[in-house]
Amino acid sequence: MTDAEKQKRARRNTRQKKLILDCLASDAGRHFTADEIVDILKSEGAPVAKSTVYRSLAALEASGEVRKYFLSEFSSACYQFVADAKACAEHYHLMCVSCGKVVHFESAELGRAFREIESAQTPGGFFVDGRRTVFYGRCGECPAE
Repeated sequence: MTDAEKQKRARRNTRQKKLILDCLASDAGRHFTADEIVDILKSEGAPVAKSTVYRSLAALEASGEVRKYFLSEFSSACYQFVADAKACAEHYHLMCVSCGKVVHFESAELGRAFREIESAQTPGGFFVDGRRTVFYGRCGECPAE
C-alpha cells in the first residue's frame, strides 16, 4: 500500500473509528489504553478488533483528535480525547508512584521552558516530547513512606 493510499484510508470515517472516538470523548479527562477501549466497546455490544482500534487510534492521533501518552516505559501507550487542541497543548501529567493516579497539570511556564530548550543553541536542536513528559511523585491522598 502506498503512502497516499494509507493517508486516504486514515481519513476515512468508519463506524468503528466513530465508536472509538465516542468512547474516548465520553470521559475526555481519562487516559485509555487500546485494551481498555476494546473491553469497553465489547461490554457495550459493539466489539471491535484490537487491530482496528490501533489503526483508528493512529489515524485519530494524526488528525489531532487524540493524544497519545506514555506514562511509563513499562506500560502500554494510552490515549486521550482532545476537545480543544490549543487548550490541551500545554498540559502535562503527574503520576503518583504509590497508587498510579494520573493528574493533568497545565503550565504555560513549563511550555515556555520546553520551547526555550528547543531553541537552544545545541547542534541540531532538541525537541521535548510532551507526550512522554510525566512527573512522578506522590499524590496528596497517599501517605508518605
